[in-house]
Amino acid sequence: MIRARLAERVSRGRAVTVPGRDRLEIVWIEQVPLRASAAGECTDMMARLEQARLCWHQFERQDKPAFVRWRAREFGALLSTARDVEDKIRDAQNLIHEVEMEMRRKIQDPHSAYRRVLFRRENPGVAEDRETSSNGSQSTPHLSEFEQEALFEEWVQKFLGTNPARWMTTLIRPALKF
Repeated sequence: MIRARLAERVSRGRAVTVPGRDRLEIVWIEQVPLRASAAGECTDMMARLEQARLCWHQFERQDKPAFVRWRAREFGALLSTARDVEDKIRDAQNLIHEVEMEMRRKIQDPHSAYRRVLFRRENPGVAEDRETSSNGSQSTPHLSEFEQEALFEEWVQKFLGTNPARWMTTLIRPALKF
């Protein structure tokens, strides 16, 4: 539609040939109608933008708070129950994460790691004292890297039920392909 109007305006203009060049022509166009139509389109768009802005402000200031009040009035008990359930789920996920970290850190079975985490949660002061006293003394033997690797592979095989050598080759082999 715009091209049709533009072609119409161009055809009304007069062509002037540039001296010394046979193929190039300068086409004179009336700019006033072009500018007027562009200004009209701009004004229409600005009006639409202002209308959208007013609707957005009404939504933010009136509709959204009214919806929140309605939802709280109609479903308040259910929403608080849902929040309580979400809190319990989050606590259980944190407990699982702590147990997994304890299993990795101390290379132990899930049951004993769970008991250690529960003990540490129930007695935070005692657990910190034990950690500092065990770190301060050199009674625990330092394992070499080979021994740590062997213990880790044994733990993976025992508690995860997979062969660590096979597991590592499936991870490393695709990474080495070029």
